[in-house]
Amino acid sequence: MQDNILIQYKNVNEKILVPDQLKEDTIQLMKERKPVRKYTAFAYGAAVFACIAVLGVVSLQIMQRVEKDITICDALDENLVKEQVALSKGSLDFEKIPGEFAAPGLTLGVMDGQKVSVNEKEYFAYLGKNPLPSYIPEGMTKQETEGQMLTQKEDGSYEEDLFFVTYEGSNESFLEILLSANGIPEAEMAKELTGSPVNGIEIKTAYYGAKPEETVFLAYLQAEGVGYRIKSRGIGQEEFIRILLSIVNK
Repeated sequence: MQDNILIQYKNVNEKILVPDQLKEDTIQLMKERKPVRKYTAFAYGAAVFACIAVLGVVSLQIMQRVEKDITICDALDENLVKEQVALSKGSLDFEKIPGEFAAPGLTLGVMDGQKVSVNEKEYFAYLGKNPLPSYIPEGMTKQETEGQMLTQKEDGSYEEDLFFVTYEGSNESFLEILLSANGIPEAEMAKELTGSPVNGIEIKTAYYGAKPEETVFLAYLQAEGVGYRIKSRGIGQEEFIRILLSIVNK
């Protein structure tokens, strides 16, 4: 046990480069502050390097904590969808939807107001932020649209404010993000799913499809006043999770 700890400290020290001038200045300062006791240069040097090693370990731990904000603790096999994936700040429970799943059309009901065309810039201004994930898998291209029809009330607010943002990749892969400021889209559909907190935000996740390249992932969450339904096909599970984490770790 002791030898193992010493080896770990040795490995850390080997990664730390200390300028010669810093070593000399530190040893000189210690001599001036401790005139009564006569330390050899070797003893001073050992004390300096011990302090540096401790600082180095602390710095590495801080870096690791930052990196672990988006760490997936379980090694994911691209050919297997795990029901639960452990994360540094929670976990995700992927529930399998049996059979050939077909999402029902959005039920908007009867909305009082007029239909108006709203583009992405206008919608993001309405939300007061850019709600899109900061991480998008490489090769996915956002599909631009001129505008989407929303139901606007007399006071200028939106009664029905669902807004789609879609990305497309190769081999018919896609990522679809449905947004709303009026709660989580398709909340009724997601009601039966088991949610789990990640960084303090509840996320409900599910999937269907047998082949990795055809697997469809679903996620429902609300973060900073914006409701999300995120759907993908042809994107690996780890990539899908990183999309979610880039939303909740903002």
